[in-house]
Amino acid sequence: MSQKKSPAEEFVFEFYDDDYAESLEKKEPEVIEKYKDIDFKGDLNEEQLEIINNIKGPMLILAGAGSGKTRTIV
Repeated sequence: MSQKKSPAEEFVFEFYDDDYAESLEKKEPEVIEKYKDIDFKGDLNEEQLEIINNIKGPMLILAGAGSGKTRTIV
């Protein structure tokens, strides 16, 4: 006698039956050629460099419009 699967179980089994499971395998990140030669010290100011070099954990960034928040985070 087989048990009926919950919707979540059905999703999981369907996921692994399809080829989606391959997407979970660890792959080396692809480095886009044009981004290999970014001059961070020349392109960013002191505060932006402090943000990108932060390895302590989450950081709150407060800055005005046009200050380079998106460029720094990306």
